[in-house]
Amino acid sequence: QLRSAKVVLVSGIAQPERFHHMIQTLGAQVVHTMRFSDHYNYRANDAEHIAHTFAQTRGDLLITTSKDAVKLRNFECLAQLPCFALEIVAAPAENFFSALQTALPVRAEHVLP
Repeated sequence: QLRSAKVVLVSGIAQPERFHHMIQTLGAQVVHTMRFSDHYNYRANDAEHIAHTFAQTRGDLLITTSKDAVKLRNFECLAQLPCFALEIVAAPAENFFSALQTALPVRAEHVLP
């Protein structure tokens, strides 16, 4: 149950604020956020720091992105933590394709036979 759970967030994404907001919107109590740079390559000392922070904050859940979970899954110190991964899906703005079509100097149908 995410509602009212004490959550530690871990992310290495470009705009972590959106991730943080999404978790709060789902009703979690974010007790600590650990932000790493986009495409971060986690090291053993990072994983140990994450585990230590989780213990210190007495979190109920550790939540990360699916992209970061793949990078963190082999660290033994994190193996026993209640860790969940959320998949972040990028969706273009409503007018993205029409704006792109307007911005392109040549339409695709004119280039392709």
